[in-house]
Amino acid sequence: MVCPSSFLVVPSEMNKYFVLQQPHRVDAEATGTIEVGAFNQILELDDDDSYTYSKDMIAMYFAQVPTAFAGMDAALASKDLRELADLAHFLMGSSASLGIARVAASCAGIEGIGKASLKATEQDSAHDSTEALAEIGVLLGKVKREYRDAQTWLRRWYSERGESFDEEVDIPESDEKPEQDSEPTVASDDAVDIWIPPPAPPPQTATPEDAP
Repeated sequence: MVCPSSFLVVPSEMNKYFVLQQPHRVDAEATGTIEVGAFNQILELDDDDSYTYSKDMIAMYFAQVPTAFAGMDAALASKDLRELADLAHFLMGSSASLGIARVAASCAGIEGIGKASLKATEQDSAHDSTEALAEIGVLLGKVKREYRDAQTWLRRWYSERGESFDEEVDIPESDEKPEQDSEPTVASDDAVDIWIPPPAPPPQTATPEDAP
């Protein structure tokens, strides 16, 4: 599919603009909290005099994440690896499309562990998924902290430009001990030149009431 030319980003020009407009930008690895290449492409969709479009996309993401985390908590408690993998895949895609890199990477890890354990169970019905569930539990605590970091950075960035968000929704704390992470950072990627679509809606899970 050929993307509209108006959605394409010229990395050198956009990154120059981003550096001038974002006083708190910090150089970082590509695994930083915010990946500049993707975030710049979202900003390119805004009008010249406002950030309303990109802000609305991120506000929708903020509204979806607590529901996704609640579903992952419930799936972990019920040892439902399939649901964990599906929700992690959804959140990974939504996060990556907005440049929220660390959340996307951790969700990819959760999905990978879940699918690997499911495959092992298909090959051996006696397979024990206890270790996989424990690893996912640790990653789930980590990804919640990474989401808070990204949310803090994005709220500050938009607030400094007169585009404040509504009250944030609390994410339940993890039982895992937080890692000593540095302040939220921004990653740069001057090579990427693609259009990234808005995040997709969360997957619908069928319930007994929905059955014909």
